[in-house]
Amino acid sequence: FRPKVNNEVVKQAVQFRHRSLFHDKDGNLYPLASTQVRGTYIAGVGVMLHFNWQFWLAMYSVAIACILAACAMHFGRRPGVMKIDATGNDYFEACNEKVRDQEAQVAEMEGVLFGACVFLYVASTVASIAFAVRQHRFAHRTSQETITMQDYVVVATGLPRMQGTHNVEEILTTFFQDALTDSGAEMVGVSPCWDYRSHREDIDEQNDWELERYEEAFAKTFRIEGARWRPDGDDGTPSEPSPVRAPGPLQARLSLLDPLLGV
Repeated sequence: FRPKVNNEVVKQAVQFRHRSLFHDKDGNLYPLASTQVRGTYIAGVGVMLHFNWQFWLAMYSVAIACILAACAMHFGRRPGVMKIDATGNDYFEACNEKVRDQEAQVAEMEGVLFGACVFLYVASTVASIAFAVRQHRFAHRTSQETITMQDYVVVATGLPRMQGTHNVEEILTTFFQDALTDSGAEMVGVSPCWDYRSHREDIDEQNDWELERYEEAFAKTFRIEGARWRPDGDDGTPSEPSPVRAPGPLQARLSLLDPLLGV
């Protein structure tokens, strides 16, 4: 494990990781073994739909295996001619032995397997469509029964085009607040959708510049030196930075596992 060089940052990181886990309404973690993820609203409708898909995909695989196993049990064993390589010396003799019986067995096997394949294709298509409809209805019903951020958001369209030089957020907030005065609703704010396609490169460049300034300020706050946190002395004063050795190729790859191990 890596040595702790800044206990305060490690403490904040552990707290953040704990807050990122899913908790119930009482603040407790959901039980890993007994929580019904497909029917319990924990992390949104998307997670419930995903685990529903995984469950029915597993059931579909089991059904396919059972149908093919039933076909195999129906025949018991393959005809002898099907067990011999067509280029082998014994193939001719195997064909001459009970020719009619083997022909009937092969024809029956081909017919049953063809029917099973047709049934599986048709059933898979119908089941996929039915499952998609079920997922859509389930998502709509769950969204109506639960309180989410969607219940506090209104999407407004048809607004007039406004320039970025105006205080668009304040103008729209005032407009909607006046319109909703009689309903008693309180406007928290608006998030306008900007059409900046013709200035995309300039805006992306400005965003990168501001992020760099923020990272520099963050580095000064926590006294980062290179790729390592600089530890403080006992009296709180910054200590001298220790030399930082560049990670090797193996260490760089293994460091990808650190988030999974919590280090």
